[in-house]
Amino acid sequence: MTIAFDTSATASGSLTTYTMSLTPTGTLNAVCVLISSNQAFSTATITSVEYGGVTMTQEALEDKTTGENAWTAIYTLYSGIPAGSQDAVVVMSNATTARLMCAFGLNGDAPMSTVTTTAYQNDNVADPTATLSLGGITSYCAQAIYTGKSATTGWSPLAGWGSDFNHEIDFGPSTGGLESYDTIASADVTIGFTQTADDAMMMGIAIRESAGGGGGSTPKGPLGHPFFGPFGGPIS
Repeated sequence: MTIAFDTSATASGSLTTYTMSLTPTGTLNAVCVLISSNQAFSTATITSVEYGGVTMTQEALEDKTTGENAWTAIYTLYSGIPAGSQDAVVVMSNATTARLMCAFGLNGDAPMSTVTTTAYQNDNVADPTATLSLGGITSYCAQAIYTGKSATTGWSPLAGWGSDFNHEIDFGPSTGGLESYDTIASADVTIGFTQTADDAMMMGIAIRESAGGGGGSTPKGPLGHPFFGPFGGPIS
């Protein structure tokens, strides 16, 4: 099995509709949208997320309502992906605040699915990190970041992140980023970034090829880790 990055596009600003146009070089088996925003999610909710007119699935949404408010979200599409060049379109309920978004596509030899997601937030922390637990499953990983730093020079990506895409935004009083992980492998992945103590939030996703399965997420337990069968293998 193989899993590979194909294409990505980004959109940002204080908008109601965000459009990201993807032109794949191969046949996409996965499309993922990452979002980072300042202000609480309640100030501007998501109306819809689609790729080529097909509704995407919300994998995770984290709302930070203490300290500096912010939210991050991840959406995926694994089945019924339209062929050729298509737009990923995110519609918000209003345009009162800036957001940073990235849509990316993956190709491979088999259908794909989500291994796990994980999220972290803290009102005052230096060098925040969290672990994407892959359960020994070869995965493509990415993350959405929010930080209280008022300039993108106030924080730095961890080593090993950003080779396929690395987008940053200055919200004014705070900043955000969307990053790909450089290595496609089965070892657990550390998400996060480096900074002196400040507000921090990040959310990561791991995507796998499904061994003989269709789209949809790998079944997960209450802590977001995949279930394992009697012989130690993940249940697809």
